[in-house]
Amino acid sequence: MKRLGLAIALLVSSPALPPGSAAPAAVAVAPGPVTLGIDVLLAERPDLLAGKRMGLITNRAAVVPMRAGARSPAGGVTVLDRFLGDPRFLVAAILTPEHGFKADRQGDIASGKHESEIPIHSLYGPTKKPTPDMLKGLDVLVIDLPDVGARFYTYASTMALAMQAAKEAGLPFVVLDRPNPINGVDVEGFRLDPKLSSFVGYYPIPVRHGMTMGEMARMFNEAFGIGCKLTVVPMAGWTRGMWFESTGLPWSNPSPAMLSPTTAALYPGICLFEASNVDCRMGDRPFERVGASWIDGEKLAKALNARELPGVTFHATRLGEKRGVSIVLTDRAAFQSVRTGAVMLEEIQRLHPGKLKLEAKGFDQMAGNDRLRQALASGAPVSVIVESWERDAASFLGARAPYLLYK
Repeated sequence: MKRLGLAIALLVSSPALPPGSAAPAAVAVAPGPVTLGIDVLLAERPDLLAGKRMGLITNRAAVVPMRAGARSPAGGVTVLDRFLGDPRFLVAAILTPEHGFKADRQGDIASGKHESEIPIHSLYGPTKKPTPDMLKGLDVLVIDLPDVGARFYTYASTMALAMQAAKEAGLPFVVLDRPNPINGVDVEGFRLDPKLSSFVGYYPIPVRHGMTMGEMARMFNEAFGIGCKLTVVPMAGWTRGMWFESTGLPWSNPSPAMLSPTTAALYPGICLFEASNVDCRMGDRPFERVGASWIDGEKLAKALNARELPGVTFHATRLGEKRGVSIVLTDRAAFQSVRTGAVMLEEIQRLHPGKLKLEAKGFDQMAGNDRLRQALASGAPVSVIVESWERDAASFLGARAPYLLYK
């Protein structure tokens, strides 16, 4: 199968950088090959936020290499700590996405106060969009959140709704960019059917989109018509082919089940099981194992290995009453997560007819449309669906090109 990618000749330091994007530092100011948007801002563009009452959309997973300030559990300094430790900046409100400020919760999140007495407004509770009361008295809305590269990871939806709120309130919106941990080259899956827009997929982009939060913000703002006063502060040193381990940055779990860059690589395809009666969070290795009481793990592992999917092997596993397979990456660069998830569903359906149940609305929202679900139900080969989404993803490469910031 052909893997999709694109090399973009736009340098982040180029004089031709589009309006609305701050120029990055010419020389890295943090350890490692990649300098995050926050450190580019502090070194090169402090005037963008200095002295302004800032609403900061973030959580404790938004860490940067250690310099000064309180340590996060992951050993880095949080973006919030970076701002609180610099007298030039005033964080007047903290807004938190799904999983809360500590990035360790499931379910609705309550608002509250930070230990510094700054109010924390939840964007995953009664409202998912900042309200006028949350934005009252602010001069600017800023976001720094670690995305994982899949359309249905909700931090991008939080950003889109916050951009809308900023537009309505007349506030500037600033994105402090950070890497797509599963690289910015590979694109997989259908673009979302706009009729299925929801918080687990807000705009018509593929499952695996290959964009950073800053690049998505530019696309959301222009192609999808938000029209806020947007500034993206790009990273320095990040290139599209980088996986997270190449960045020199500290990993901090952006949500309770996102335990490592390996989890992030598996997530775009294996998360499709979330809308099924097969558990994809078995034990302490979410998205690395799938299973159910009615699955024959030995047969499933044998069938999946016979498909010779690139970059992955399968081993029978069992946890309590649940039997299934563990998923072992052998070549991450060759691995195609969404295709792998679809083929796994196909083989489970074939080996255990009538057992696999899919929740139609939720599955279609994640897959992007109803075509994969209908193919599984009818016994049509998944390969035809994959070929179709490859064409869809290929067309997306051209659509996203004007909004990319890195080559």
